Amino acid sequence: MLHTLGKGSVQASSVQLYCSACRTCYHHNFYVSNERCIYYTDIPSVLQVSTHHFIEVQLIELWINSMLFAW
Repeated sequence: MLHTLGKGSVQASSVQLYCSACRTCYHHNFYVSNERCIYYTDIPSVLQVSTHHFIEVQLIELWINSMLFAW
């Protein structure tokens, strides 16, 4: 599931790639090499928050601002 600010929750597909030469598994916002999880330096516009759930950064920022103003 992809949770978006403008369209709500929509169905999405996720793909992970594996390189057998360097034994690296590439995911949406990180890769695993030599049993180490390494995140990319740039923040993508969509974050993976669990195995099957992705959330737009705009929606996360709205939640953060709502919690701060409500506090």
